[in-house]
Amino acid sequence: MLSEKLASAPNSDDEESPIAPIDSFLILKSLIINYIKEKRIALQEHRLLWWKMNPKYFELYRAVRQYLSVPPSSVPSERLFSGAGLVYDELRNRISGETDSKLIFVKFNLPIVNFDY
Repeated sequence: MLSEKLASAPNSDDEESPIAPIDSFLILKSLIINYIKEKRIALQEHRLLWWKMNPKYFELYRAVRQYLSVPPSSVPSERLFSGAGLVYDELRNRISGETDSKLIFVKFNLPIVNFDY
């Protein structure tokens, strides 16, 4: 996230940029250090609500929201395991790991590119 933030920062050549990329990096680094020193919240507290209510960590909130939120569902991973079950068969008991990963990749990515076979 730090590298994303630095990449999206305006160039240092722009006169209108108030904060240079190095300063932005130092600000984010100090935010992370301050957060690490922060007292831990109880298990019963709502984590995302805590982050939302602490405006001093607003710059880190986007990353936290992305990584602390619950995934929408486990369907894609279940489909992947089901597809792997179709590749591993009694008749294919000597298939190498590289070959089976390529077969699974092709099975799930051909429909994405609308390949007519």
